[in-house]
Amino acid sequence: MQKDELIQLHVLFLNIKEKIERLLNNATLFDEYQKLGVYPTEIHKTKEQHKIAVLTLAKKFAAIMADEKNSELDKIAMRLARMIQKDLDKQFPPRFPKK
Repeated sequence: MQKDELIQLHVLFLNIKEKIERLLNNATLFDEYQKLGVYPTEIHKTKEQHKIAVLTLAKKFAAIMADEKNSELDKIAMRLARMIQKDLDKQFPPRFPKK
């Protein structure tokens, strides 16, 4: 996926996020996303940063819609969390390699 396509997806997900926050009347649902500080209007951010932001939103969407543990949506949320961690590890490799 090209960076501009990823940013378009980021815009869509941000709109969905805002709608969910209004429907559930909860502005703290997406704190993990807010802490990233990456928004679709910030086109100077890297493609990788936008990817992590999109995956973070997707993970939260799946977690919100999962009605029980070990449901398909819960499993998707867990897989997305692993993908995010993998991308973060690539972006910020550990200083000391594991033995």
